[in-house]
Amino acid sequence: MLPEHFLLPIGAIIQDRNGESYIVEEIVGKGGFSAVYLVRGERSKQKTFALKEIINPNSHERSQVTFEADLLKRLKHPSLPHVYQVFENSKHNRLYMLMDYIDGKNLETLRKEQFEQRFSLALTLTLLAPIIDAIIYLHNQEIPIVHRDIKPSNIIIPIRMGDAVLVDFGLAKEFIQEKTTNAFRYGTPGYAALEQYGQGTNLRTDIYALGATFYTLLTGTIPVNALTRTVDEHVGDPLPLAHEVNPDIPPRISHIIAKAMSLRSEKRYGSVEHFWQTISIAAIEAETGPASSGDSTPSLYSGSLPQLSQHDKEILATSRVQPVVTTRPQPIRDENPPSVYDGPISQPSSVKPGRWNTKILIALVAFILIGVAADGIFFITTTHRAQSVGNVPVPKASITSTPARATVSLNPYPTLATGYEGTIYDSGVGGANRAEPMYLNTIQQQQDTITGSFRGLGLTLPFSGKVTKDQKITFKVFIEQTSVTLTFNGNIKVGGDIAGSFQSKGPDGQDVQEFGPWNVRQAMALQPLYQAR
Repeated sequence: MLPEHFLLPIGAIIQDRNGESYIVEEIVGKGGFSAVYLVRGERSKQKTFALKEIINPNSHERSQVTFEADLLKRLKHPSLPHVYQVFENSKHNRLYMLMDYIDGKNLETLRKEQFEQRFSLALTLTLLAPIIDAIIYLHNQEIPIVHRDIKPSNIIIPIRMGDAVLVDFGLAKEFIQEKTTNAFRYGTPGYAALEQYGQGTNLRTDIYALGATFYTLLTGTIPVNALTRTVDEHVGDPLPLAHEVNPDIPPRISHIIAKAMSLRSEKRYGSVEHFWQTISIAAIEAETGPASSGDSTPSLYSGSLPQLSQHDKEILATSRVQPVVTTRPQPIRDENPPSVYDGPISQPSSVKPGRWNTKILIALVAFILIGVAADGIFFITTTHRAQSVGNVPVPKASITSTPARATVSLNPYPTLATGYEGTIYDSGVGGANRAEPMYLNTIQQQQDTITGSFRGLGLTLPFSGKVTKDQKITFKVFIEQTSVTLTFNGNIKVGGDIAGSFQSKGPDGQDVQEFGPWNVRQAMALQPLYQAR
């Protein structure tokens, strides 16, 4: 781990070769000889970036960072990150890569938050569908690109909107047909194919990693390392089939994953498209039964996937929820910082210890609830961001004993404000996780019973519901024209903000595939129920 005195201080200003300056607001993550910062453009203060810093880089690292940046600059896909530029500080021998900063949560963290640390088959397919499309895009470039480090911690679910994003191209390589890439002996144990230990990689290397990613997300267990499997192969493969670990997995799905994870690349599926079509069709048939001869076969891009359960939708909605922060803590820095940081910086020894993975990819994401550092990629939570300015005194509200306060204290239920404002996300079919304003107005409360007016999703309707002693809230909005009921569930935070998710049901209780997260804070002023147009 990189010692603190090697890091840039909060408030330092880094200048690129074009004279643009970036203010360091936060240390997002650090590795052996690299760090990642959340920075803000000095001119456009609304724009934040992730800045990856490599300290005392050698020629190979310079070449790899340059390749990674050039690669990502020319790729255009919604599930791939964007790089702006690479520049360096020759005086301090530091190399920088500027990238988009994406708030989100990686699948490894999201998986570990679950009770059994795994997902259902339907949710796994839903989460990985955009990643599959991105890998197909990479493999179908004029010169195909092999990612070589696909794993749950390199797949990010953005908080606000958009599909999952595949990150960390530090090991990516262009693949020339009829010729395998050079051996590199890097990868992540459990996800690296056997050929990554020295035989040279090809497009099927990514299929092994995809199979391993499915295995982890469905079983809650990281697969046995490929090299270990090879050593013990004479007594039987030590990797159990997925359905032997989790009996809920259909055996057919288990065998498809096993084929994708074949130790010998020629025994795997010939393409990502073939693997995806095989596993998605098997999943649909496991839910609905085998298709008859007259039924059409789902195509790769048909969008036909098993239906998500209500629990799956709650997990997906929770992954999109961002804590409401009324005021963002400002970075602590000198009153008159230098225009370009030129302070003393300790240099680590030029002798770098061997390490399993390559440099950390620029931290694209900040987790919603808890930060984690996994396999060389680092992330940070919004909560950590709020706590990072630990020495700033927090004003304490004085409490005056008044008859009104004494009366309120007798109510065991949380007391709501008369109005709230925030955001609601439509994550259902056709919603594309679209963000819209949400308002709760004219709220009235009698003990645990609440009523008021809901505005959002193109609706302005009354609501009614309950609050509980353990700081939970639930309320319903009935749409008379369609007989659909929207049910909102949430948690009331210590500061009064509320966050949760909603779902919709038809008149006979059937799911109408409209759901998503929402979050609100106390409104400064009530929003009008109707606005002039």
